[in-house]
Amino acid sequence: MKRQPRVNFIREQLELFQAEPNTTAEQLVQNFRLHYPNTASFASSISRFKSAVRKLGTASDSFLVQLKPTLEETAAVRAQSQKKLESKCKNSITLKDAGDNLIMYFRSSLESMDLGELVMGIQACTGFRLVEAVCRGQVNKPKLEHASTDDTYWAFVRGVVKKKGHFPGHERPFLHRREIIASAIQRLRTQHFPELQTGECDNTHVSRKSCKKVNRAINKSWPFPEVARVTSHFFRSFYVAATFHYFNQSSSLSQWCSDVLAHESLEASFPYTGLLVTGFGTLTFDSERRLQGLARLKF
Repeated sequence: MKRQPRVNFIREQLELFQAEPNTTAEQLVQNFRLHYPNTASFASSISRFKSAVRKLGTASDSFLVQLKPTLEETAAVRAQSQKKLESKCKNSITLKDAGDNLIMYFRSSLESMDLGELVMGIQACTGFRLVEAVCRGQVNKPKLEHASTDDTYWAFVRGVVKKKGHFPGHERPFLHRREIIASAIQRLRTQHFPELQTGECDNTHVSRKSCKKVNRAINKSWPFPEVARVTSHFFRSFYVAATFHYFNQSSSLSQWCSDVLAHESLEASFPYTGLLVTGFGTLTFDSERRLQGLARLKF
């Protein structure tokens, strides 16, 4: 039987509490414990339920006090959170004063004939997964207006993998002009992976045929020894850090990462926020046309 979404279950238990005033706090807590086998989900949901009951104003203070996990469950949640934080810090990489220099390097890599450099440039400038860069990703003109930056640095991206159902696509910023990136993607596919351009190849087949070849080429071409191990994860993390600096206006880093990489949840974005980069701020993403217009106004 498919489990109900969290919000619906909380509402269901709230209706039960209102319909049956004799229901005890222990019974409600046990209902949540059985519905959420994961301790962290249970603790979070019972806390939300407690807030909803408090807003009703009909429960006593003693009843509200009992709507909580046990001490052991609370300790387990804290230990799990600490473990996640330690793992995130362990896997983090700090690049000081390298941000804009790396953007310029990845931009120049888009013009390279070398497979490793070409893939690095595409992934770092677009945030594409390897399968998306090699075969699946489609770059189209943006459907929305972007007042703070020029539209040539935005695209409506289709072919995003790991999305449930029929995902139509989404708006995403690029670190270089859209037409240059589209040309680089076309060159990558026609020159290095022409056999993978048929619709008969699934994502697993594309990964098996391209992953090892690309990783060998990247490790051979990567010129910065301070980052010993480079993978698609590294380039997509850099893309998140760079676009967050230049394009974000109001989101948190995790929310921004989830939006631009088209993740199903915020939790999926956490591994991509451990790359700490400084040295951004000297580049502009205004159009040449707009800059020329401003220049004409000055004279």
